[in-house]
Amino acid sequence: MLDHHAFLIRSNLTNRQVGEELICELKIEEISYIEKENFGIDDARELVRLAFLKPGQGDAKLLVVILKKITSEAQQALLKLLEEPPSTTKFIFLVGNDTELLPTLLSRFQTYEGSYQGTETNTTDDFADFCKLNYAQRLVLIGKNLDAKGDWVVNIKVGLAKYLSKRANSLDVDTMHSLLVVVTSLNTRGASNKMLLEEMALLLPPGAEK
Repeated sequence: MLDHHAFLIRSNLTNRQVGEELICELKIEEISYIEKENFGIDDARELVRLAFLKPGQGDAKLLVVILKKITSEAQQALLKLLEEPPSTTKFIFLVGNDTELLPTLLSRFQTYEGSYQGTETNTTDDFADFCKLNYAQRLVLIGKNLDAKGDWVVNIKVGLAKYLSKRANSLDVDTMHSLLVVVTSLNTRGASNKMLLEEMALLLPPGAEK
């Protein structure tokens, strides 16, 4: 896996410590960090520029991008870079669990899951439990949890985002597109969480997280 040029790490915590395990495995001396709360088109252009600079030491360099949000325009601008990267550059993208990425960009990454878990509670348990149910049971669970206190809807959104990042290449285009609409719209102003969750319930196969 370490022969791949671009790695994606999703985590509740978006900081340098989360990527340390992978960085150690890659054994690249020259490392540059790009940390942006919101990654836009200008940031994408700067990353392309940095990627094509020759390493200052050794035969390769590593660019570690840490972000929480990235615009669609920026993602489009990175497609060619991550499809045909310079041979001397590797990338690590460390993003939030609910960071929305285009399927075309996701397909350029190798998802990395190390041992580091951080200190926050795993918020994807609700999604894993949801996937274990049959269609009828899912609809019942949605009805029970929509008005309940807590972060159930948020946890479902986070879990779905992680699920899509892992399976960008295995889902058919129509299903992937529909689920991306769900994860993008869920729990946003004006959206019907009930309708979106019910659509997700019917699209995800039973045992999807296995």
